[in-house]
Amino acid sequence: MVDDLFPIETTSNELLFAKSPNPGVQWVAFLEKSYAKLHHSYSSMISGDISQGLNDMTRALPIKEIL
Repeated sequence: MVDDLFPIETTSNELLFAKSPNPGVQWVAFLEKSYAKLHHSYSSMISGDISQGLNDMTRALPIKEIL
């Protein structure tokens, strides 16, 4: 279960992390929040390996493992 409470910048009310350039599009923030919940927090994703994240979401092999 993922709630709809996202970390925001208090002065501008903008999302702190992933967001869509299109107003009203929220799937990007929900996807990121789901992934953060899987890893227990947003901070656990900082300095992570993007290829690991893509592999977690798609099960595709990272390019460095293919080459």
